[in-house]
Amino acid sequence: MNINVLGTEYELVRGREADYPKLKNYDGYTETQTKKIIIKAEFDHDIMNVEGIDTLYVNKTMRHEITHAFMFESGLDCNSEWGRDETLIDWIAIQIPKMCSVMAKAECLQSAVEQV
Repeated sequence: MNINVLGTEYELVRGREADYPKLKNYDGYTETQTKKIIIKAEFDHDIMNVEGIDTLYVNKTMRHEITHAFMFESGLDCNSEWGRDETLIDWIAIQIPKMCSVMAKAECLQSAVEQV
């Protein structure tokens, strides 16, 4: 699937370690040069996993990597240390669904561009 990140097309891929060797060390990563976001297609399972955790974790991983792409495309990745900070990126990935839910309820998600 392709997604638009601040006017730049990124390909969102669910991949396997055999095709994307970086997935041996990461659950997902963003390639800003090739404009690809790669998310691991299969996760290791153990007895501690709960039902449905894959979907939740994959979604969070996608949000995390998409946030990296937004930081890069806005120039914050290159021009600040905090734009690459994994703690901040993860916080955004975890909290954005909750923030969007509250903002939708408050009816303030419509942008100024959409109002014109």
